[in-house]
Amino acid sequence: MQIPDRRAFAFLLVPIVVLVGMHLFVEAAVRLSDSFPVALHNRFDLDVEANVPAWYSTVLLFTVALAAFVIHRWGAATGSERRRWPWFWLVMATVFCLISLDEAARLHEAIDDAGYPKWVFFYAPLFAGLFAACTYYLFAIRDDPELRRWIIAGLIVGFGGGVGAESVMHGFELSSRWEEFEVIVEEGLELVGTSMVLVGCVHELKRIGAARRLVR
Repeated sequence: MQIPDRRAFAFLLVPIVVLVGMHLFVEAAVRLSDSFPVALHNRFDLDVEANVPAWYSTVLLFTVALAAFVIHRWGAATGSERRRWPWFWLVMATVFCLISLDEAARLHEAIDDAGYPKWVFFYAPLFAGLFAACTYYLFAIRDDPELRRWIIAGLIVGFGGGVGAESVMHGFELSSRWEEFEVIVEEGLELVGTSMVLVGCVHELKRIGAARRLVR
């Protein structure tokens, strides 16, 4: 039995809620006790790289890339993809694979460490190009309202919200409390948005899987 898209999304929200909860817990523990282990705090801090939240984000992004690549291969094999833009899902897979690599290798941190301009100015054109390609494909070529809602909304929530929150932090002087709130919003939106895109990919995989069974 196939899992409904909304139920799959609810399932993906569970680890995000846990990660945000752990972040809030270790932040509160550090404030209340000077003896709270810094190493444990860093393992769950959403604003720290190479820890549990960063690992989950990397896996989630790579899963989207893998799902998009499978859609590209299965769609071509069954002939279910239209002749126009047959490379769309391959481009989608490549972009998310690169974002996953960035998350794991901390490439955007290296850009920030190099000085001005910040990484958002380098990545914004990439996100804008991906969003434009997805919008054209999902409205002009692939007419599936459910798929369109998951992918487009996921990109807006994940990349638009994440980059927007990051831009606010770089553009304004924020107090420590507002900086902590910005971190939760930025990282949380990125995880939620990526989960929505993944649900959209799973939705498309179910459609192609059904087509493959009919062909057989």
